[in-house]
Amino acid sequence: MFDIFSKTWKWVVPGLMCILLAWGGVIVFLMKWKNAGVLMIVLALFCFAIAGTKYWEINSGIAAENYRRRKEADAITPRGMMLEAGRGVHPETIRLILGEQAKRWGLVSGTRSPDHQPYRLLMARPRVTEAFLVYFLRRSNEKTYMAKHGNLSDGDKSWDPQKITTAYEMYDDLESLLVEEMKITRPFGNTKPGYWLGDWSPQAVGLDFGIDIDEWDDGDVIETVTTSSAGRSDVPSVIARALEGLEQTPEMKMKSRQLFKS
Repeated sequence: MFDIFSKTWKWVVPGLMCILLAWGGVIVFLMKWKNAGVLMIVLALFCFAIAGTKYWEINSGIAAENYRRRKEADAITPRGMMLEAGRGVHPETIRLILGEQAKRWGLVSGTRSPDHQPYRLLMARPRVTEAFLVYFLRRSNEKTYMAKHGNLSDGDKSWDPQKITTAYEMYDDLESLLVEEMKITRPFGNTKPGYWLGDWSPQAVGLDFGIDIDEWDDGDVIETVTTSSAGRSDVPSVIARALEGLEQTPEMKMKSRQLFKS
């Protein structure tokens, strides 16, 4: 308060005058000059009202300014803080960083997977594969998302081409990301699913991640990958049906026979 010298005098001066007039009024009143004493006391009360009003106005202004600053600080997003800190950085560098952050998926080379096929991982959760996200969304409904227990088995690593991450770990990573993005609520138990927030649904979430779950190419294969060992034998038949009526080169026929034998 006393740091604002340009405004402090507006309540300090009337306050001092209030003290002086009240002290003087009492002395004059006791000296038998009652009318003058009463007048000085009335003036002291008037100065007290002025001082109190000015003090309240200044204090309210300071409180309002502090509140505004807190709200501005709360409204600053991590990206806004990064842009503020990057004022001296070259614009091309900022554009490169923002472009990298905007990516939803990262493509992994096929040489890192057993079948030598490239696959995609979520940039925000690198352990979650695209195939697992599609399976998760297809097992969800318009109200609740897929529960962990009953749909996945602990220790199942079939969703990870490198056979490192289990299905439970992928589920936990994906669930935490959807919670951070305010798309879902936490479940109310291990066997109970959580709910979609707002207008989010499996189709909307898929499109937000750049995937149309109804048009996803490998959907037929994914539905049978993690259910049981018997379901895995259906994969070649699915591929065979997809290749019916298509003219194949000798190389393609050789690869198809090798796949059916495996």
